[in-house]
Amino acid sequence: MSHLVRGKHQRSQFLSQINNLKKGETIIVVDYMMKLLFQRLHEPQKDWFGKKGVSLHGAMFIFRNNNDGPFVTEFHDNLSENDDKQNWFFSASSIEQSILNFRKLHPEIVSATIWSDNGAH
Repeated sequence: MSHLVRGKHQRSQFLSQINNLKKGETIIVVDYMMKLLFQRLHEPQKDWFGKKGVSLHGAMFIFRNNNDGPFVTEFHDNLSENDDKQNWFFSASSIEQSILNFRKLHPEIVSATIWSDNGAH
C-alpha cells in the first residue's frame, strides 16, 4: 500500500514540476539502465545476475526553448566497459558527464532538477 501512495505522490510532484517548467530550466531523469552483454561475455540465464558486461547509465533532459513552447527531450547515455558494478561512483560520474555535455550544447540552461529512482547506487 505504501508503494502505491509513494508512487502517486512522486507522479504528482513530477507532473507539477514539468507543467511549471520555464525557459532556462531543465528536469533530468537519471537511471542506471542495465548491463549490455557482448557475445564474448555471454552468460547463461542462471548467471544473469553476475553483472558482467558494459554498464549503461542514462539521463533524460526535459526543457523548453520558450516559456510557452513545446517540451524538448534529449537523451544522454554513458557506457563503461571497465566498471562492472552498479555503484555510486559510476552513477555519479555518469550524471556529471551528462550534465557537462548538456551544458556545452545548451548554455542558456541555468537551473536543473534531478530525479532518480533512489536506488542504492
